[in-house]
Parts: sequence; C-alpha cells; structure tokens
Amino acid sequence: AAEEAAAAKRLEAEGGSAAGSGGGGGGELRVLTWNLAAICFPFKAPSWQIALGVLLGLDWADSYGDVALDAQSSRAKARWAQQAAYIRSSSADLVLLQEVSGKATLRALLGALPDYEAAYVPWRPTYFAVQLFALAVLLVASAKLLLLEAFCAAAALPLPLPAHPLARLVLIAAVCATRWRHSAVTQYLLGSIAGQLVVLRRRGSPASAFVHTAFDAFVDACSAETSSPLKQPAGAASPAVKLPAWQSWLLGQFFRLRPRGVQEVVVALAQGDVPACRLTLLNTHLPHLSSNSTLVRYLARRIHAAAAATSCIFSGDLNPDKGKPLRSQFGAIFQCGATLGEETGALVTWDTANPLIRGKKCNPDADMQLDFCFLHQPNEPRPLLSRMRSSLLRREAFFLPGAPLSDHIGILTTFELRE
Repeated sequence: AAEEAAAAKRLEAEGGSAAGSGGGGGGELRVLTWNLAAICFPFKAPSWQIALGVLLGLDWADSYGDVALDAQSSRAKARWAQQAAYIRSSSADLVLLQEVSGKATLRALLGALPDYEAAYVPWRPTYFAVQLFALAVLLVASAKLLLLEAFCAAAALPLPLPAHPLARLVLIAAVCATRWRHSAVTQYLLGSIAGQLVVLRRRGSPASAFVHTAFDAFVDACSAETSSPLKQPAGAASPAVKLPAWQSWLLGQFFRLRPRGVQEVVVALAQGDVPACRLTLLNTHLPHLSSNSTLVRYLARRIHAAAAATSCIFSGDLNPDKGKPLRSQFGAIFQCGATLGEETGALVTWDTANPLIRGKKCNPDADMQLDFCFLHQPNEPRPLLSRMRSSLLRREAFFLPGAPLSDHIGILTTFELRE
C-alpha cells in the first residue's frame, strides 16, 4: 500500500509541470475523455484462484494485471488515488468519464479531487439485474455452506450456524451480500450511475456551472429507428462482428443488464467580464463487438440537434472496428459537421503493452484508438471554440508500479475560447 501511495504522489508530481505548461485557463478550455475500466476481462489471475478467493471472501485478482474486485480494498483505494492524480495532472477543465461503476467509486474519486464536482444521472437497477444478483449470492452462499459443513465434519467440530438448513443458507447469503456489496460485479449489476457515465467540472475553470444533465439509454432511443434527416453515405454501416450464437446471446444479456447510452450535460462558460455562453457535452460508451451503425446515426442526430443552439463536444469510448476506416464507420457523424482534433496520426488509447491488457492473449497488432473527441459548432461567424490539439495524456503514467490505472489511455483536447 505504501508503494502504491508513493506511485500516486510520483504520478501527480511528474504531471504537474507538464500540465502547468499548457495552462488550464487564459482563453483555453481543456477537455479530458477517459474510460476508467470498471473491470477487465479476461482476468490475468487463473479462474480457480478468482473463484476460490470469492468463496473465502478474499480478492485474489492479480495485483498488477487486474482491476481489484473489491472496491473497498486497499488496492482499489490506491488505484483511485492514482486515477485522481492522473486527472489532476491534466489540469482539465472538463473530464468526460466512462465506466464509473457506482456512487461509491465516484465518492472515493471526488474525495481525492476536491477541486472537481460531478454531473451524472442516478440509475435504478432492472428487475433482471436484481434477480441475477440474488441468484449469484445464493449460489456462492450454497458453495460456502457446503465447504464449511465438509470442513466441520472432517475436523469433528460443531457447525457454528443455526440448525435449520434454510436459516443457515439465508445467514451466509446475507454475509456474502454484505461482504461483496462494493465488488465490481455488484456495482455492475446494481450500480447507481446511468450508463456508468460521469462529467467532472473543475471549480474556478471557464466551465463555471452545470446547467442541465440527462441520460438516454440506447435501447430506448433506438428501439423505433426512424429515417435520419442526415443522408447516410455508402459504407457507413459496419457489419456485426461474427460471434457464436451463445456468445452473441451472452453479449446481449450483458448490455441488457446495464444499458449503454449517451449522457448530455450543458455547462455555462464564463471568462472575465464576457457574458456566459452555453456548451453541450455528449458523453458515450458504444457497445463492443457489436454493429453500431444504428447508434452512430442516432448520435449524429443528437450532435446535429445540440449544435443548432450551442457548440457541442461529443466524446467517449466509441469501440470502432479496427479493420474499417473511421470515415466509413462514423460517416454520419462526420457528415453532420463534426470534426476531430488536430492530431498527428492515430492516438493509440488501447495499447496492448498496458499492464491491464498485456498477457491476456491480446495481439500487439490490435493497438488502436478507441476513444475520440469531436467538435460541432453552430453556423456562425465567430464560433465559441476553435480546435487546437488532441493528444494522449501521459502514456508513461500507465507503467508506474502499484495499482493499474486503466486499460484505456486518456485523450486531452485543448480548445481556444472565443474572446
């Protein structure tokens, strides 16, 4: 724990001078988009080790190659400290986060980021998720009860539980549910943040206040797909990834349990004596291993509608297909007028050398950009923002000793504010 805390301090110290050179104000707006990685599959630790640890009430995930299963463990808290230091080193005015598992995680992160406040939409778990959680707790409790009974019988010890079998099961299930209430799996099933999407605002920055926050789940927004007013260019639809039927079914249940969607946050921008303007942020996390052409068309309409009134920043983890050009996959977004940052080449945010990816049978040729930041502005003579640059935020920070940061590298985009 001491080594991990030292790593967090070193990360913040090393980032301080670099961040300060860019300036977090003075006519600039700095926007960071980052997927925190709530959990990473497959685990680097052997499956038997993970399962045995869960039965014993212990987090036996790999300390360097896995996200901690228990969000209240010392290793998880050290990871939050490092993530907070990473965000702080960016001097970002606005931070668009994905995979924020729940309010407990967000509170811990904000506890280490006193200069930031958060905007998100509360989420209530589906009945299906609650039922699945109850089933998982009962299965683990049953296994624990069988092990405990076998151990007591072999050691000729009395069983320190009620005599009735059902009472024993209920008692152990209650203990399991309490013990793992902050686990990554529990927060995924019962998590309290819609879409696991959060926007942070730095106090004292040009982004002076949150004005509006909303969330729209993709399953609701796209269930009745209508023709888009934006003409879709040929080849804009990416074909579905070919998966076995059972994997496709599991993937569908995965997104049914915790629907993905788009978070809309409107912020007020104020600088000096200039009257406040409004800026719309669209934060999203597109499904992986899926055909997202319908969602891309829907998002293009959302961007187009938002930019009719205000400048719009659209950002997040878009999970593109590496084998297809971006202009093909996101054609509707480009056509509606959105532009990418002034970058030199692709920004590799999914780097297979990353400790959370390395050693999990990932092909180094799979290095790619998963995270993007688009800008769309109203058609006016003097737009609110002008694009300056997008860059990876401190790739080296992901290789410090201690708890791993994420399987995604953050993208920092700097805009010039209209005077």
